Formats: sequence, C-alpha cells, structure tokens
Amino acid sequence: MIQRLWLEIQKFIANHLLLVVFLTVLFAISVAFGAIVVQALQTNQKNELYMYINNFLLYLGQEPLSPKLILWESLSQNLKYLGILWVLGLSVIGLPVIIVMIFAKGFSLGFTVAFLIDQYAGKGLQLAIAAIFPQNLILVPVTLFVGVAGIVFSMQLIQNRILQSGESLFNKFINYLFIIIVSIILVIIASFYEAYIAPYFYSL
Repeated sequence: MIQRLWLEIQKFIANHLLLVVFLTVLFAISVAFGAIVVQALQTNQKNELYMYINNFLLYLGQEPLSPKLILWESLSQNLKYLGILWVLGLSVIGLPVIIVMIFAKGFSLGFTVAFLIDQYAGKGLQLAIAAIFPQNLILVPVTLFVGVAGIVFSMQLIQNRILQSGESLFNKFINYLFIIIVSIILVIIASFYEAYIAPYFYSL
C-alpha cells in the first residue's frame, strides 16, 4: 500500500515536474526574502519583536501550555491552510491565489528562522533546528504537493471550460480528494511533534 502510494507520488511529480520546480524555487525565494526583511528591520522594530518573543518563551518556561492545546492550535492552523489551498484548486480563479499563499508560507518561515538566529545567535539556531525544522520537513513538502495538485486541477478546469470538451473530471477529482486525505494524515504527524516534542526546546 505504502509502496504503491509512493510510486503514485513519484509519477505525479514526474508528470508535473516543471510546476514542482517552479513552486519549489518560488518557496525558496520567499524564504530568502523573509530572511532579508529581518535584516532590513529598524532597531526599534527588532527590539519590539524580541521582547514579544522573549516574554513568550519565558512564559512557556514558567507556565507550559497543555500539549493538547498546542496540538489543537497546530492542527487548526495547518489544516485550515491546506484546506484553503485545496478548495482554491476547485476554482478557475484559484491558481494565482495558491501561488501567493505558497510565497507567504515561505516568507513566514524564512522570517521566523532568520529572526531567531539574528537575535539569539546559537540558541536561536538550536531552537530553529529542534523546534521548527522537524515538523516543516513534513509540512513544507505537503504544502508544495497540495499547491501543485491545486494548480493542476485548476488548470484542468480552465482547459475544460475553454475547450468546452465536456470531459468528466470525476476521476481527477477523486485523485485530488485522495491527495488532501494523505496530506491531512501527514499534517497530523507533524502537529503531534509540534505539540509534544517541540515545546521541550523552548525552555532550553
């Protein structure tokens, strides 16, 4: 089952390689852009963000949040984001919005990691590696995969309307639905790490 799923994923990537490369490069650029913006911030802006994050970390050290609460928040945010990406793929106007959302995701990640390293140096790097990178090793590929699938399905809708071929997209929709189901399972795994393992590193 898993081997067949992996083969289907490889086949999907091979069939849409240019789009996969495009979104991957776009995401990498957005991460770099987020890091550059950190360096462009004024000192008072950095200080305000530093105080906010520092107070948050101190609070977590004294009053750790419930893992169940963190899990719920993580699932809520990640599934909502993926859900929006997936729904946008069902629309002929969803394509550009998907691209913007992918860019925003990368920008947010790049900004967060760069700011932690800029303000906390080695400790910030340690925090990024232990508490941010692991779940994103799952979340980033899942985001890109759903983004590619959404763009592909949106383009198929557009093509179907322009050509007015009347071709049934039911089978393609089922495949698209299967993609989001698999993605949800992977997001749940990432969210469990974020809720039950990552908080340990906040207090280091």
